[in-house]
Amino acid sequence: MVFKNEPKLMENIQLLKTIGLYQILDSHSPKVFGYNVFKCVAVIEAFILTATVYASILNIFYCLSDINEATRYFTLCLIASVPTFKLSYIIGYSDTIWNCLHITSAEYLSYKYHSRCILEVGRKKLKQFLILFVILWIVVFIAWILTPFIVQNSYLRVEARNMTYHYRTNILNLVYPAPDKFYNANFIMYYNIELTISIVWAHSTIIFDILLISMCITIEYYLKTIANTFSTLGNVENQFMNSRMSTVRLDDTKIINDFKIIIQDQQKVIENMKNIYKVIRPVILLQIVAESSIIILLSSITIMVKYYFSLHKHAFLQYFFFIFQNYFNGFSLVSPSNFRFITSIFIYILHIYFICYFLNDVNEQKDSMNFALYSGDWSGKSLKYKKMILYAMQMNSTDQMKLQVTKTRVVNLELFTSVMRTTYTVISVLSEQYAKKT
Repeated sequence: MVFKNEPKLMENIQLLKTIGLYQILDSHSPKVFGYNVFKCVAVIEAFILTATVYASILNIFYCLSDINEATRYFTLCLIASVPTFKLSYIIGYSDTIWNCLHITSAEYLSYKYHSRCILEVGRKKLKQFLILFVILWIVVFIAWILTPFIVQNSYLRVEARNMTYHYRTNILNLVYPAPDKFYNANFIMYYNIELTISIVWAHSTIIFDILLISMCITIEYYLKTIANTFSTLGNVENQFMNSRMSTVRLDDTKIINDFKIIIQDQQKVIENMKNIYKVIRPVILLQIVAESSIIILLSSITIMVKYYFSLHKHAFLQYFFFIFQNYFNGFSLVSPSNFRFITSIFIYILHIYFICYFLNDVNEQKDSMNFALYSGDWSGKSLKYKKMILYAMQMNSTDQMKLQVTKTRVVNLELFTSVMRTTYTVISVLSEQYAKKT
């Protein structure tokens, strides 16, 4: 499949090529010894992230005597695990994803009188959200990589084997099998190692998010376009038809044939939806669980402050007030060293929200197809056409496909509310337990 006409695409192919996702999926990309070069690079990235996960696990055991550091390394382990899983699925299901990219072409739909205005609105929305997501993750990336240079006199204090080591603050603050004096003297070398890990993390995170957003918004607006066509099919005045056929009068035979084509368009979109859901469902499930855990862990680190604050009806506001007012391990919580944790918390909350938001929109649009069928001008049509409308409604009612995390829980805004409520409850319990010990 070759995309030659960019303006006819929902997807921004140039962006896909810039981040390398297009080349990873394209079977015609440059090869070395028969292997896709870009896919090989993705495998190397996955290996780097996997090594980071194992390094974090080793650091947890190394710092078991320091609960704060052990918690931080466990958080880092989760942060590295999610993009590793994402990258693995992109590599493993590259052919399926590539086939699903057919849907991003405006020529994907067979019926030639679909509203192009709706698709253009979807294209603009997709572009805006892609830019937003790239900016969000770049903010997190910059907040982490600049911290070591902004806080140059900050050191990580590690207690192990009855000895205390002081390592200069780095991006990830991994503990290496090297004395602190050697580490501090060769700080730039270790900084470059962690910078490489951070770049790989950012790239792996961004490419999956761009894929997810693109598929969700494209499916939503194709369904919206088809629903609009259902509701206007057969009208004497159809303002959504293109200039070649702005005013038409259709007989039942023509309407029935057009209706069949539109149904086929809907089935193609739903089939692509099923295929992409098979790929992203395990990733979304892991992502929501892992990112909510990351929010809890990062929040737990920031609320291990020196002073106890009581929980009451304004606990949420008081929690954030103390984040900015109290001190943790001798550093201000508004210092650059802790700013990266606070930034990450808000970004991960937004990330979970947007995942649920996009999939919620797809669910709502899919559920509205029967209303679009009912809204059409069918009352004065033939019995055969009315039966086809009824069969189409039955088909839509039978197909209740949604992205589910369990048999009863669907990924939507209600799930986001539930996850945030549970997350806040856990944070509150942890803060109460910590307060009792102080």
